[in-house]
Amino acid sequence: MVKVALLIGVSEYDSDELLSPLPAAKKDVEAMERVLLNPQLGEFEPSHVKKMINPDVASMTRTIEEMFSGLGRNDFILFYFSGHGLIDDGGRLYFATAKTSKKYLRSTAVDSNTVSQIMKDSHSQQQVIILDCCYSGAYNLHPKGVVDIKNQLTCKGRVVLKSSSFYGLSYFKESELSVYTRYLVEGIETGAADKDRDGWISVDELHEYAKQKVQEETTMKMKPKIDIEEDGHKIFIAKAPVGDPKIEYRKLVSRYAEESEGQIDSVSEIILEERRIELKLKPEEAKAIRQEVLKPYQDYQQKLDRYKKTVADKMAEENPLTPRTIKNLKDLREKWRLRHEDTDPIMEQTKTVRNWLGTTLFRNNVLQLTQPSRQPTNFSSTRELLFRSAFTGFEGVLLTIALASLLEATLIDAWFGLWLLLLVILANLIFVQFRYKMKIFVLPLIASITFCLVSLVPTLRSVIDDQISSSYSFLVLMVMAIIGGALISILMASWLLIARFNR
Repeated sequence: MVKVALLIGVSEYDSDELLSPLPAAKKDVEAMERVLLNPQLGEFEPSHVKKMINPDVASMTRTIEEMFSGLGRNDFILFYFSGHGLIDDGGRLYFATAKTSKKYLRSTAVDSNTVSQIMKDSHSQQQVIILDCCYSGAYNLHPKGVVDIKNQLTCKGRVVLKSSSFYGLSYFKESELSVYTRYLVEGIETGAADKDRDGWISVDELHEYAKQKVQEETTMKMKPKIDIEEDGHKIFIAKAPVGDPKIEYRKLVSRYAEESEGQIDSVSEIILEERRIELKLKPEEAKAIRQEVLKPYQDYQQKLDRYKKTVADKMAEENPLTPRTIKNLKDLREKWRLRHEDTDPIMEQTKTVRNWLGTTLFRNNVLQLTQPSRQPTNFSSTRELLFRSAFTGFEGVLLTIALASLLEATLIDAWFGLWLLLLVILANLIFVQFRYKMKIFVLPLIASITFCLVSLVPTLRSVIDDQISSSYSFLVLMVMAIIGGALISILMASWLLIARFNR
């Protein structure tokens, strides 16, 4: 079996200023060439790997035809393209060259139908196409026609890997390589793409590895696709590296990290240490590998924690959030590439807490309430929520008693006292709602205790003067104030628990 590869990268576009340069395209080709020529990985012969950088239409089309012709049924061929993909209004795909103009696609770009026909005429039944493209329309960003790459390029014995669905991102300016190619290369070089551990990396295994990594990094903006016909998924593209202790250890660390989203438990720690000893790795070597593998997870978690705190701070300051703040938070989420499934619950749950309990309890409890759903609720955190809500209710009791006792001297009768007490409870609820926003913390508690002590003076005078009825009315108000405060506390605790357990 002969293994052949054609690697094309177009990084510069001289004839159309609307086509932005893609410096990563050249580096993509060089990286793919490196892994394919590695005798321990790709096993391609140097004479069977053709590399083209910034070709024109004629040379690119002719080279494609030359590479695909003369192949036998069992021969393997890889066609890799990194650059701009252009789509006309009829939904036809063109591969841009260094001389491509969007106004004259048919004469300045390579038609995918031409490429597909050349591939169909080839006898090879093991064809792999990898398109790491930025897509756009010929005249607009979004073409009018329906894009159907599967029917244009896919057939029996052929696998088509695409870096993104159409109009998705494929390149990032800060990246040396395009995102998709970077993880294709990483999956082969580290052996991490060998999911079934059989020593071979199939096309679908490599794609699934790169797809997972790409979506983690781009927060689902890029959606790599794979089109397979019949036995295409059984095509093997490279060997998994074996025998290297560092790579073997990295595979194990990567597996545990993926299963637990970067949180390696104590049992896995023991297994990793035993494996390190078996592989005769030095502790510092193993530590360096683990740090490298876990760093993306740790960086992501740090950004997510900062995002939580930022949301908590802004929602404590603004009630509700302003459209500008919401937009800024969205921009921050995209800048840090946080996943929607991690950030959306934060916004939804904090809204619930804020709407029902006010900003006081929100600020104290939001970080506990908005933990990702994968983390289980434990007794200590629930007990803490109950304690916090009870303490806030206790503050309400003190304030209510203080106000009620101060009003005791002015009461006309018991019913009038009950009416005033309802007003006091309402005032207390308003106080709880705006307490944090007013930047007041300990002062209300101190003031409440002081008022209670001062208000005991008329009560003592009533006892001394044997004015039992006045003292009795005060005691009734105090008991009702305690009951009212307890109800406030129960209400707060109930909503806290509902918000926590119904995530």
